Amino acid sequence: MSYAPPKIIIHYIAPGFSPNSSSLASHPLSPFWNLRLEDGAIWNQLQHVWDRQHNPILRKNTTWKPSAQLLTETEDACSDCMSDACSVPHKHDLNSLPEQMRAFIRSMHCREYPTLINQPDMCRRGAEIYGVDSPMLLMAIKSQVGNFENRQAIRETWGRSGLVFGDTHKKGELVQTVFLLGRQDSSTESFYKGVYPPYAGGGGVVYSSSVALRLKEVSKRVRLFPIDDVYLGMCLQRLGLSPSHHPGFLTFDLPVTDRGNPCAYRSLMLVHRRTPNEMLTLWKQLQNLAGQC
Repeated sequence: MSYAPPKIIIHYIAPGFSPNSSSLASHPLSPFWNLRLEDGAIWNQLQHVWDRQHNPILRKNTTWKPSAQLLTETEDACSDCMSDACSVPHKHDLNSLPEQMRAFIRSMHCREYPTLINQPDMCRRGAEIYGVDSPMLLMAIKSQVGNFENRQAIRETWGRSGLVFGDTHKKGELVQTVFLLGRQDSSTESFYKGVYPPYAGGGGVVYSSSVALRLKEVSKRVRLFPIDDVYLGMCLQRLGLSPSHHPGFLTFDLPVTDRGNPCAYRSLMLVHRRTPNEMLTLWKQLQNLAGQC
């Protein structure tokens, strides 16, 4: 059989191109960035300022000119996470918001949190112990401070650091686990208005180290949001990326008829959610499935 390579388009005309504007670059029919400001929502106003600070293309195409006071009060020169100096402009009335939301808004300028337990050499030390170059998989697990039993169950089951062998048992891959402690917050319409971008459910998400580095950089241009999975979607949107579904991620659990069958979990990467006791019991069952499924 002969192979004919696909024809390469020599000249591409973008949708929305106007022959009457030959001096301008081709542009799409609808704007990639939202040029309109959702009035009254705190997050939208703060992000509106940042978008125009970081993207000069938007500065001449805006429906709202931020005041000097707002620009001054949203500067990021503040590095003290315990200070309110760089918090949200005082003109916003926060009294109508829940206390958790008010606390989040007062500290949403903070990006470098105090380190309570620091283990900078954990990955390198683990790699040396197990004789591998570096961890293949790093699991960062978010957890509220009070959920100690959940974290302990994870440490004793699927989140245990160490070597994981494939079917060949020739070479193991190193898995390291870290816990990210935080608080759960909720959002209200006075804080954010609009439609959320596509995002992966908060039960779990996997991305490469290169994407992690890009997310770290772009997060400096996206205001913090109290819903972590939505915030990840906001950052991915600005990178031009979108999450894709994997059948091994069951954020909304297995069908009821399969939940008691250990074999149903064998090919899954994530299922949500199980109590600490259920997790320990299920893990023991999964260790003894040889020849049963």
